[in-house]
Amino acid sequence: MTNNHLTRISFRIKPDERSQILADAKLAGMTMGSYIRSKLLQTPQTSTTYRRTLTRRLMMSIVGKMGRVGNNMNQIAWKLNSGTMLVPLDRRLHEEGIEALKHIRGLLVTSLLKPSGPC
Repeated sequence: MTNNHLTRISFRIKPDERSQILADAKLAGMTMGSYIRSKLLQTPQTSTTYRRTLTRRLMMSIVGKMGRVGNNMNQIAWKLNSGTMLVPLDRRLHEEGIEALKHIRGLLVTSLLKPSGPC
């Protein structure tokens, strides 16, 4: 059978079996269909990766990097408040930058914690 002509196979399973298959597929980095195909066929024709995992990993990386930037900004704020800052900075712009980072980080974390995931 060529890739241009696809057919559907369906079967019934219990909800807990579906949950287990989905969890195993995610662990393998595959969609459920690709995972089942890889288990049933000796040489599966597709190797679809599970895209949400890649997006989630990227978003976690962004959250981590934002944390490091926020840490640097907090160090600058400490120096501004202690009077040891050698380079003059606009305190209002600095505080706005910190608040913007906190807001963006919060949106990312909220998106990551949704049951449906980030995408």
